[in-house]
Amino acid sequence: MEVKERKEENTVEDHTLETEEEQIRKRREEYTKLSEKDEIIFSASAILYRFQLETKSWVGRGKGKLRVSLEPTSKKYRITQIREKVFKLGCNHYIEAATVLSKYPLAEHSWIWTTFGDDCGDGLDRAQKYLARFSTLEEAEDFFNAVEKGRKTAEGIKKEPVSEKKDVKNLESEKKDDKTVESEKKDDKTVESEKKDGKDSKKSSDSGVEAKETPEKEDDNSEKKSSKKDESS
Repeated sequence: MEVKERKEENTVEDHTLETEEEQIRKRREEYTKLSEKDEIIFSASAILYRFQLETKSWVGRGKGKLRVSLEPTSKKYRITQIREKVFKLGCNHYIEAATVLSKYPLAEHSWIWTTFGDDCGDGLDRAQKYLARFSTLEEAEDFFNAVEKGRKTAEGIKKEPVSEKKDVKNLESEKKDDKTVESEKKDDKTVESEKKDGKDSKKSSDSGVEAKETPEKEDDNSEKKSSKKDESS
């Protein structure tokens, strides 16, 4: 019985190992295809750490090729690391306008940056703070230049929709101004028509006064004529 139990345990272990190897093979193929699609701007071996908030310390993420690549469809740059042996993602996120590198004072050839969109598929938070340590100063400088290129590109992409919104607002304000001018013109026309109506009414009232005054004068003349006739008679 003991022998059987051992055999079953070994079978489970073998099955687990095969499953892990199969997963690693699939991940390796997937990341190979991924790297073929993107244009590689920078690639060098680096040790990656992430800052753990619970312990407030740097935790080793893994060693492997740290890449800066350009995605052809979106024209965005991103940083990825594929960890050696296990072929799991160490980091995977786009370079945003806020992706700024800063030197780590306790280690040479090192850079720190923060991202809010990391996606390694391992259940960790998307907001991560990373530390990458390179072997040489040249590799560290090349990484910095590649990230800066991606950051400036992200700034340009971010500004485009804002300018479009501004243009729309300007057009709307121009339309409002046109409407205001039209309403002002209408108001001016209304004032002019009111002035004309006032003048016409004044003229009519003046003519009425003259018409009344004329008969009175005629009556005076007729009275004078009648008095003269009476005197002669």
